[in-house]
Amino acid sequence: MLRFEVSKGNDRGPYVNFHFIGQNRSLTHIWLLVRRRALNHRSLGALLRRGSIVTCEGSRGWDNYRLLHHFDPKVPLDVL
Repeated sequence: MLRFEVSKGNDRGPYVNFHFIGQNRSLTHIWLLVRRRALNHRSLGALLRRGSIVTCEGSRGWDNYRLLHHFDPKVPLDVL
């Protein structure tokens, strides 16, 4: 991972964005760690899964992003 950033705001409700910035070869590893250590955390994981969306910006920015997790389990997800 190259760097980590946090931003927050209140656009249509409060939110916090966690940005994990890495190179292509590290994205799979970053996503694995986010799933294991955050989304599957023993005490906080269920709350995080119910209130989060995880995306990965693509080579053309948001024109080809991937949706990796969505709080609504009915929303189709992409594969990294």
